[in-house]
Amino acid sequence: MDPNKSIIGASTLDGGKVSEFDSYARKIMAISALLALSCALALYLISYSVDSTLFAGFCLGAAFSMLRWRLIIINLKKFGIGRTGVAPWLRGFFLRYGLTGAVIAISLASDAFSPYTAVAGIFLVNAVIIGEQFFAAFLQRYKGQETWE
Repeated sequence: MDPNKSIIGASTLDGGKVSEFDSYARKIMAISALLALSCALALYLISYSVDSTLFAGFCLGAAFSMLRWRLIIINLKKFGIGRTGVAPWLRGFFLRYGLTGAVIAISLASDAFSPYTAVAGIFLVNAVIIGEQFFAAFLQRYKGQETWE
């Protein structure tokens, strides 16, 4: 498969946008993993003697969140936006949200996981993406540039 034809937006001949997209995806994954480890460690230390379900629920949700991000990246690389019909996107959509429902159902049905921290873990990558955009905009504004691109 030609990686230049499977990026977001138009294809490039030099592959510059592919590496830019891959580096962004890796950056989000690395920040998410670091945040997940630090939050899981904090929950473990806080709830060690009280309630271990907080730690387990967050680990379940965070692991799923990073898996869901990886599925999104694979779909974007494989199909691109506007390159194929709607069917592959719908399959990916239903797969991701079906798995999200399964993770929430597992956390609700089992006494080993806290549903609250599982949901917090599910939104971990989303929070990292939004936070990264706010941080980039803040840095851009702090450096004296007037645009918020």
